[in-house]
Amino acid sequence: MSVYSGNFRNGRLPEKHMISESEKSLPFKIDHDTLLIAALLFLLIKDGGDMKLILALGYILL
Repeated sequence: MSVYSGNFRNGRLPEKHMISESEKSLPFKIDHDTLLIAALLFLLIKDGGDMKLILALGYILL
């Protein structure tokens, strides 16, 4: 019997507990893909990344 058997089902964490707190604090919904692209965009701008890639990612977020 695994130590994690009570918390995991099919090897995944229950998503409703991880997402519910963040959804309550924001007035709008942000899906995982948008958050990932925004984080990548932030890192590229911070590190002085390729301007064409930054503009392309910004266009995707629109």
